[in-house]
Amino acid sequence: MRTNAERQGTGEFFTPAIAADHIGETILATDRRPGGLFLGPAAGTGTMTRAAAAAMRAYGVDPASYRW
Repeated sequence: MRTNAERQGTGEFFTPAIAADHIGETILATDRRPGGLFLGPAAGTGTMTRAAAAAMRAYGVDPASYRW
């Protein structure tokens, strides 16, 4: 509930869904095996984690087979 200037002062930046979706698909381009660990790159709202799970589902991969 802070202003844009206040968030920028602390380095808080929202990742738009379209950018997160691209990153989620890029993650799958690397060699990932079930049981692997995924860590969110930031302590935000979970947009990046959601995008990675959505990309997995789109490619027929079960996100539950990984550690988050």
